[in-house]
Amino acid sequence: MLAGGSNAEPYILAFLAILATVGVFSLFALACGILRVSGGAAPQPLVKAIVDGASEGVVVTGHDGRVIYANAAYLDLIDATDINDMRPVERAFIGDADASEAIYRLLKGAREGKRLDEEVRIAGLRGRPARWLRFKIHPLGSSRRDARLTVWSLADITAERDRQENVFQVLQHSIDYLDHAPAGFFSVDDKGDIVYLNATLADWLDQDLAHVGSGGLKLSDLVADDGAALLTDAARLRRAKSKPKCSIWICAPAPAARCRCGYSQACVRLRRHGGHLAHARAQPRPRRRHRSAARR
Repeated sequence: MLAGGSNAEPYILAFLAILATVGVFSLFALACGILRVSGGAAPQPLVKAIVDGASEGVVVTGHDGRVIYANAAYLDLIDATDINDMRPVERAFIGDADASEAIYRLLKGAREGKRLDEEVRIAGLRGRPARWLRFKIHPLGSSRRDARLTVWSLADITAERDRQENVFQVLQHSIDYLDHAPAGFFSVDDKGDIVYLNATLADWLDQDLAHVGSGGLKLSDLVADDGAALLTDAARLRRAKSKPKCSIWICAPAPAARCRCGYSQACVRLRRHGGHLAHARAQPRPRRRHRSAARR
């Protein structure tokens, strides 16, 4: 039903007033966070299925820290009972000082548009043992201004750290055994610098291990006369094919009458710290046979 121009004016003004009221309320609701505008198209089903089933915890947060998405692995890592117990990363580990410091550094870097990661030891929660977690943060957007969403990735690397610790312990035991072996071991590089000297040989020669590896101890400081040149030439011939960065020699005291030079060993005189000389039999570390040759 159409109204005349004079009669329609009150209706038009009332309609415009209603629109203005709705607009002001909408702006106020957007500013307060009551209303939210969708950030884009819905995620693809394949991508969502991959992220949902990922072994690493993935959580997406907004610029205000609100959780927008989290997969099941993340809920398990933070010991959340259900979706209602979901918390952002900074709140999930607020009781752990080391984790809080690491998360603060990651958030600070994310605000600058950086992709960072850190490994943190987390104290056990609810009776669980302590564990290691790797935190990764990835701000979405090519610049700091565009990075409105932040993607967190959390992975439990306790088993990996345990393997590294076991390897380190085995290596430490091997070094301890080599240091206190009944024979002297030393390693020299192409420049003639002693890069390794075990405790046994250092005790025989009264040498300070603090000078080893810093360039303060040369091969000529250990081997007297032409022995240094003899060992250098022998090592050069043996590593012509393999080309290692340094040569490892095994030394043992030997009487001068029983010490003989040959391809597999050399008779040298070692120089002690006080200037005294001692005869020793030096031989290079045996080279490993190639696996294919060993099988024949």
